[in-house]
Amino acid sequence: METAPEQGTRLTIRWDLLELVETAELGRHLLSRDTIPRGTSLFTEAPLLVVRPIEELPEDKQLLFEQTAELLDCTTAPLVDLYAYITASEEVRHQVLQEFCTFGDVRVQYAEEDIPNIFLVAERVAAWFAQNMPECQDMNLGELLHAQGVFALNSHNLGERPGSCLYVTGSKLSHACIRPNAVYHFKPAEGLGEHRALVDIPAQTALTSDYMGFLGVCSRRTAVPTQATKLFQCRCEACSGADRMRALPCPSCVPRDLSTGLLVDSQLVDEANLWKSHPFITPDSGGDEPTRSVIWRCNTCEAGFTNQEVHAECRRSDTWQSLFLWERRFELIVHQLLELHPSVDSEGKLHPRLRGLMQRIEDFALVRPLALVLHLDIFAARPSENRAAP
Repeated sequence: METAPEQGTRLTIRWDLLELVETAELGRHLLSRDTIPRGTSLFTEAPLLVVRPIEELPEDKQLLFEQTAELLDCTTAPLVDLYAYITASEEVRHQVLQEFCTFGDVRVQYAEEDIPNIFLVAERVAAWFAQNMPECQDMNLGELLHAQGVFALNSHNLGERPGSCLYVTGSKLSHACIRPNAVYHFKPAEGLGEHRALVDIPAQTALTSDYMGFLGVCSRRTAVPTQATKLFQCRCEACSGADRMRALPCPSCVPRDLSTGLLVDSQLVDEANLWKSHPFITPDSGGDEPTRSVIWRCNTCEAGFTNQEVHAECRRSDTWQSLFLWERRFELIVHQLLELHPSVDSEGKLHPRLRGLMQRIEDFALVRPLALVLHLDIFAARPSENRAAP
């Protein structure tokens, strides 16, 4: 079915398949009217506002924002974001304030000592702009803080290009950690962002994407990152249940449960400082050599283990099942990439993002079955009927 562009915009959307609804829980969001097949292009959209990277700003602004970032103890990103807002047209600024979610009443929702740093930075940046930028003379502090919240919670990447952007329609998808039903990518040749159905989407289902990016599918729970960067506590099964992405605890230096003899789950050690307090087994740098007996090594005590020893420990607990789930998540990531990109470049080489994924597998602090690499090879070679054209 052909799609028609919206009047006055560069938006092409399947309104025959989608509708915009509003609920108390999710606010304004897109809902499927009917079953949507996997691979369907849901909509393409031009950004409402593009934030150029600091390197593309005039030299005086680059120097000013770099010095101010040091003064305000932040990166230059929120300064560049707000500069893009205050220099936009009045019509665009109005849409930014009306079409996007922003910070709630953070100082009521959080105790003073628990206020997320992203909000504290936004307050400092908004106050500095109000006092120092002549373009802000007709803007109050509340408007500037509102705009900061819009960028913090709704920005999209521009693919491989530096900078970021805001999409009016693209901001109407809710978050899903493990199995989002839609995926976003930027089409540089057209200057448009596209959202595609990642799986078959049943009728009357909210459209979702992973706010942590497509690699978020393979990471450990995202409750802490979403709280810190998006100001909501994710309560999906992956974030509220046992962390299936945890690494294998070291049999040499991690305590065992006296009642079962099993290694203490990493989540029971210190969830807030997990990566600092808990030793993990990771692949040894020489682990791919077939003659090498020790191929796994603890990050903390440096004890070495053979494949056989590690696999035996996996079978003692539920870790083995975790590996298969982890493997499935990588399948989902590769599937997302192959929906959006050809598996090989013009020279017949494996797409660089797939090569990056394979390297990420090697670096991940989790026992890695060889089946993961096999799956990547299989998916790289498998044709996709619904794959987007490069």
